[in-house]
Amino acid sequence: MNSWLYPISKRSGYYFVDTRRRVRTSYESFRDFVFPGRIKDRGWGVYHNFDKVCLGDELFIYTGDGDHGIIGYAKVVGKIIQTQRVVIRLDQAKTKRLLADPVPARKVRPLIPPPRASLVNLEGGIREIRNFFPGI
Repeated sequence: MNSWLYPISKRSGYYFVDTRRRVRTSYESFRDFVFPGRIKDRGWGVYHNFDKVCLGDELFIYTGDGDHGIIGYAKVVGKIIQTQRVVIRLDQAKTKRLLADPVPARKVRPLIPPPRASLVNLEGGIREIRNFFPGI
């Protein structure tokens, strides 16, 4: 199992989308629409490392906006090859705890290896991230 960091940002120009809604990616839209299930985005775009992601891999949702840091935790449950999207299942309990007490971006940034992309392998920093947030 691999551990990945999936950055979201207000400035990215991307959206969370389902059949009824479309909202720009941000901490607020993740907290208010994605986490409570008001938006059920079928897949999240992956433009780097798509070929390396496997079913069962863990995904840490991260935003540097407002220095929030890691705000969510999910597992990869599918891949849509035609559109290079991963299908995720949020762990509601862990994500709720992370939204209440995120792993701060200032602690995560030094663990993000270059190049910083839409999906970053956390192989070198996953132990430290787990120390910041016991229970993951």
